[in-house]
Amino acid sequence: MDLATARNIEAPNKTAVANDPSQTRVAIGKLLVEAGCIRREDLERIDTVRREKCIRFGEAAVLMGLAKEEDVLRALSRQFAFDWVSPSETKLSKELCVLFDPFGREAEALRTIRGQLLLRWFDSGQKQLAICSPHRQSGCSHVAANLAVLFAQLGGRTLLIDANFRQPRLDELFSLAPRGGLADVLAGRAKVDVFQRVSQVANLWVVPAGPIPPNPQELLARQLFYKVLQYYQRHFDLILIDTPAYDMGADLELVASRVGGALVVARNNHTKLKVVRNLQADLMRSGVTLCGGVLNEY
Repeated sequence: MDLATARNIEAPNKTAVANDPSQTRVAIGKLLVEAGCIRREDLERIDTVRREKCIRFGEAAVLMGLAKEEDVLRALSRQFAFDWVSPSETKLSKELCVLFDPFGREAEALRTIRGQLLLRWFDSGQKQLAICSPHRQSGCSHVAANLAVLFAQLGGRTLLIDANFRQPRLDELFSLAPRGGLADVLAGRAKVDVFQRVSQVANLWVVPAGPIPPNPQELLARQLFYKVLQYYQRHFDLILIDTPAYDMGADLELVASRVGGALVVARNNHTKLKVVRNLQADLMRSGVTLCGGVLNEY
């Protein structure tokens, strides 16, 4: 599936509305007025420019200096129930490209990955997937976080778990409150419902790693971890789990074997093919289904 095809599949209704100028004018104009971005008396002027230049209503409003591009994007996100966040209005990390640049090249590529995972893994009845990498700085947490946002945008209750007890990053990416995390649950210091809702992304919850423990492998090897995952499966529609890198110990295999499926994230011009093959072989020996791979370029 190429990116153009994926784009058409993702937003058929958006294309249909955009081709109907009257529907676009009424919807976008009303939203911009309600948000205080433009005045009601500006609607006719903007619509005149829209017709003369054969452009969309929002583009005309920006061209005339009556609205900002950010205002139009916010109105569109409301119109289509689509998560878009202004960088100036949130503490979320700018690494969440699917929120801050939802129509960019990287976001489109991640949507294609989401579509393939739906077809190859989740549509077969599976509910959880581990996101793995052969070494540090492969972009594993980055991919896991953005995919979680994309899956949440489909409407199902989505949970993102940080099982990286070596170098956790999800609390930073989502600006989570310093509360208990997965490590606390596995150590018996907290209840299982330590997930935090991401207020600016509908249908998304995150379980932070919690304090970095001195015995990460022992915690993840406990039967309690399997029971915790079972609990989450009963309360969420889809679960993604961020894992520590392969070169940091056996943590990754412990997590992936509990989950059953894995997506491998590598880094272009940095990851060695031999290491990826070793990771794949170890995962398969542990009974893990390999659902695909992602090659990061940065």
